[in-house]
Amino acid sequence: MWTGRFWNAAQQKVPEGGTIAPMIIASDKTQLTQFLGSKSAYPVYLTLGNIPKALHRQPGARACILVTYLSVDKLAKDNFSKTTLKLRNYQLLHHSMAEVLGPLKAAGDPRGPGIEMVGGDAAYVVLINLFASFCCLLPGLS
Repeated sequence: MWTGRFWNAAQQKVPEGGTIAPMIIASDKTQLTQFLGSKSAYPVYLTLGNIPKALHRQPGARACILVTYLSVDKLAKDNFSKTTLKLRNYQLLHHSMAEVLGPLKAAGDPRGPGIEMVGGDAAYVVLINLFASFCCLLPGLS
């Protein structure tokens, strides 16, 4: 995640004493209940890109946090074509994620104030959140 020209260009925009925290968003359809029909949702998780992969795979490591659940409700077909329905599902996902991740947008502006945090060495550092990846399996969009 910290290699390549993009990363170097992003680091150059960060003010002195600041660092970038790459954010990874992940989601996959999850069955919520088996007793009252097939209720399911898409949980949206947030993690940081500088956490080792080995920790991401361990539920007890608490490397991921649950941000929200996205609904699996079907949109009304209203005699639309398959292409139009896919586009509507995409727009619904995009709007939902914009609402959920909206507060992080200001924190990710390299020209903004960032978030002051205490680092591992007990020194204060300005943290700039950078949206790095969105990993999901959404069959309605494929």
